[in-house]
Amino acid sequence: MNHTSQRIFADYNSTCPMPAHIQKQIIDVLKTSWANPISLHPHGQQAKMALEQAKVKIANFLDCSPSQLIFTSTATEANATAIKGYEKSISQLFIAPIEHPSVLENSRFLKTSTYTHIVPVLANGQIDLHALNHLLSPHAGQGLMIVQWANNETGVIQPIQAISTLCKKNGIKLHIDAVQSLGKIEISLKHLHFDSLAFSSHKLGGISGCAGLVINNQDINPLMHGGTQQQGIRPGTLPMHAILACALICEDWKQHQKEYIMHMKNARDSFEQTLLHILKDYQIAGIESPRLINTSQVLISGIRAQALLSSLDINGIAVSHGAACKTGSLSPSHVLLAMGYSPQEAKSAIRVSFGPNHTIRDGQIVAEKLIDCATRLRTVATQ
Repeated sequence: MNHTSQRIFADYNSTCPMPAHIQKQIIDVLKTSWANPISLHPHGQQAKMALEQAKVKIANFLDCSPSQLIFTSTATEANATAIKGYEKSISQLFIAPIEHPSVLENSRFLKTSTYTHIVPVLANGQIDLHALNHLLSPHAGQGLMIVQWANNETGVIQPIQAISTLCKKNGIKLHIDAVQSLGKIEISLKHLHFDSLAFSSHKLGGISGCAGLVINNQDINPLMHGGTQQQGIRPGTLPMHAILACALICEDWKQHQKEYIMHMKNARDSFEQTLLHILKDYQIAGIESPRLINTSQVLISGIRAQALLSSLDINGIAVSHGAACKTGSLSPSHVLLAMGYSPQEAKSAIRVSFGPNHTIRDGQIVAEKLIDCATRLRTVATQ
């Protein structure tokens, strides 16, 4: 990354900027594939052909079938479609308190006869598998389990294969929120048991407005009605510009994923190593667990996150307090509270998340700026 601007964007878990070469490609593609793909005239048929080709590229990246893809406008909509779409066929819901707000909030609006079980979480940020099995076994064939493959705040990766196996054994439907996982974990869906899985294009560098579901279980009711598109599961005119951009970015990640993962990991590791050698009285959430290679949630004793974020921004560093959808909230992170951190500790947390274009030096600079800002804030606090 060029440091002449002296600004570093290290909030890639909120969104990922579109690479310049993808910007150029999408402009060229839209010159011929801009029409409504269900129209029968040549313009529509050209768009339909482009749509089918795009689905193949996305499916190749996810290692699933193009016929399994259902596009939505956002990952929040994708999660809501799964949660409410299976509502008629379940009486039990299983969720952990660390889930994304789009899961926790949508779950509150299920029919009153659906009983919600809160799945315990260990101090390392992972679901307690023994407790999960104990919860699932009495309700075989009656429920839906929802799990975030990797947490958007801490980056902690869940033991998804073990969770999948437990759900399959007990006949429990499984919806996976894989929004933060794509790109940062090499994923193959072909041999994983699940009913639906949510993804989002802009987390990889695509255009906001294209997210979706990979569906294994077609017994899902639509959130809305009024069209025959996408098997009636998600009717409405498709956003061709966003879907085509998603295809291009998936193709790019498919080709360069190992290189991108190395860049992100090197930047994150250099960031944490620099902190380790200089900063005192801090914690990294979930450090004992497998984590996304780009993510570090740092809790710094004696400092309020809002003050640190402002100081870092003045010094050219863009990071976040946690989930982008909860920006501005003064309440402590529900994820950290569920892991056993105190409200005071949780209010000190900031999230640093690197992208595929970051370098080892970027990680060092972010850490150095953070250390400088934290030291000044601690000095002020003691005066």
